[in-house]
Amino acid sequence: MQLSLDTAADDGEVQGSQWYPDGEAQGLQIGYWDTDKTWGYFRFALTAPVPQGALIKSASLTLVGNSRDTWNPQTNALQIHLEDSADAAVVSGADANPSNGTGRVLTKASVRWPSSGGLDWGVDGKTNTSPDLGAMLQEAGTKRSLPAGTHVQLWVVGADPAQGVVEAKRFGDAQNPNPTSLAINLCR
Repeated sequence: MQLSLDTAADDGEVQGSQWYPDGEAQGLQIGYWDTDKTWGYFRFALTAPVPQGALIKSASLTLVGNSRDTWNPQTNALQIHLEDSADAAVVSGADANPSNGTGRVLTKASVRWPSSGGLDWGVDGKTNTSPDLGAMLQEAGTKRSLPAGTHVQLWVVGADPAQGVVEAKRFGDAQNPNPTSLAINLCR
């Protein structure tokens, strides 16, 4: 399955008590800024069912890079989480922040991007593809069946409390209107 975002409501940014449904400046910032985690979120509608217990062979998230700010490619990294939901709802405010204890609930499994070292984030329209997210999606698929049309939502944040953010293009960008994708390879 190759999935794309459907609407501008399917991506955005949450930092502390601030919600940026269209991101900041030119896109969505992700990482860690000042004392707050800066979360990017990406919501995808499944185009085919994922039966409970189906084997997720692999999965990857691709984001198109805009820029980076105070980002050290030798040490800074991202962490990708999956929302633990039967059908992830549209984010409608900063209260969805997974950091605040009352926000969205995430699966136990998460994936560091990259698995070790720092992330050399491609900018100026370069694509950035995550490591394999299959285990994370497998955790969700083991709990429940995911019918076609239901939504999965990924949350991406700085892996460590180290100052720095990367910026990804958002849905509706003039040069690349749908720059985010999720590829899922599964056995039914």
